[in-house]
Amino acid sequence: MRTNLAVMEPPARTDRGYSQLIRLRASDREPALFCLHDGNFEEMASVMQGDYSVYGLRLVDPPLDLSVEQLAASHLQQVYKVQKRGPYQFIGYSFGGLVAFEMARLLANRGEEVGLLALVDTLNPSFRLTLSPAELKRFRRKYLVDRVKKYFRNLIEFRFDRIGASISLLLGKKIKPIAGRVAQKIARALGQPLKNIETAQVKSDMASSFVPRDFAGRVVLFRVEKALDGGSEFDDDPTLGWKEYAKKGVDIQMVAGGHATVVEMPYVRSLVDKLTPYLAPRDA
Repeated sequence: MRTNLAVMEPPARTDRGYSQLIRLRASDREPALFCLHDGNFEEMASVMQGDYSVYGLRLVDPPLDLSVEQLAASHLQQVYKVQKRGPYQFIGYSFGGLVAFEMARLLANRGEEVGLLALVDTLNPSFRLTLSPAELKRFRRKYLVDRVKKYFRNLIEFRFDRIGASISLLLGKKIKPIAGRVAQKIARALGQPLKNIETAQVKSDMASSFVPRDFAGRVVLFRVEKALDGGSEFDDDPTLGWKEYAKKGVDIQMVAGGHATVVEMPYVRSLVDKLTPYLAPRDA
């Protein structure tokens, strides 16, 4: 039984303007596909075949204390503006997958139908908790080597929006303020936009503090060959930690590209091909 929207939990704070809805593909037919976050799915929406209504949810100027749970609740208020009832369909890429997971979980707990929860190369922040002691030891060793390589690759490629987050993940929470300041000083010297760096740092903090809870439905996980462009540290669990939290299981679909290119042309065509069979019939 669906819960009346009027008696749902109070909406998240929206006066700070960090949650916006953007139409990516025009159609009046339901159910729509909601993408997190919008800029990552513009090319996907442009190459989809058929009559699909596609919206992107946008994170704008997030406050430093924002949580995944707050953002998910705020995004749902935007979703209700165009779709009042299920089935709901979500696809989230990387960090956006965490928010999509929490949105789907909230809806399921309210008795709403979630027709699709798709994650694109999204790691469960509690991934380590799903590993055995031996698997965890192997993961830590491989993870450290991989993240050192990734940090220096971002430095060489002048990806300053990623450097602060990379150092933070590598060295832990105590170093985060220092890492962020270092990345900002380098960006200023080279004329790079600070807003992207600050938002990336907020996302990193949100992800590291997010503890997923059980989702009553099924997850579709779109995986690239090397998860998060890493090495072999994720080999012990191809579900990237979601198998313990998706109570109806995890469908794994391998798609072309890497973490940074899976939603870009030409690789996004592979994602569209694998995603389309999961989308609900029009006007379901």
